Amino acid sequence: GDNIGEEGLFGHHFSVSDPLIRVPLLVHDPTETLDTGIRTDVVQTLDVFQTLMDLLDIDIDRSQSTSLLSKEAREHAFTYYDPPNSFVDYVTSQSPRAADRATPKYSAWSSPEKKVIWLPEEETYQGASDGELRETLRNHYAALIENDRYHDSEGDVAQAAVKRLEQMGYL
Repeated sequence: GDNIGEEGLFGHHFSVSDPLIRVPLLVHDPTETLDTGIRTDVVQTLDVFQTLMDLLDIDIDRSQSTSLLSKEAREHAFTYYDPPNSFVDYVTSQSPRAADRATPKYSAWSSPEKKVIWLPEEETYQGASDGELRETLRNHYAALIENDRYHDSEGDVAQAAVKRLEQMGYL
């Protein structure tokens, strides 16, 4: 998804708004293993990974994915916008008005009516006042931080990640 004027934004930055996160997922399964038809449950593109592993009969140690082959539906979807400090510094130097938008935002939702956005720097929430959904989001965030291998303590991209990107030819 992309913003095309929603919230005064264009593109894929500064937001966890519905046009960015509530995007239809279309899957073509030539093996005809997946059920056909329209699903209305919550999915994430991350779930494609677990689905492929299941189709290939590959066990993985851990994943936050839910296989689309599973009859068990995901309860919540998560998304976030957490730019590196160097990006925030650059954007705000170019446009001081963007400073309030270039802040980390984390979101959890289980339906269009039940979505919460957490702004950790301000310790504020937007959207649903559901305490359980807020707790689910905080727990998910804690797991992300615990498993983060790509950022250093300052929030910038870790040197190991930069080295790997250079080795792959991206930098």
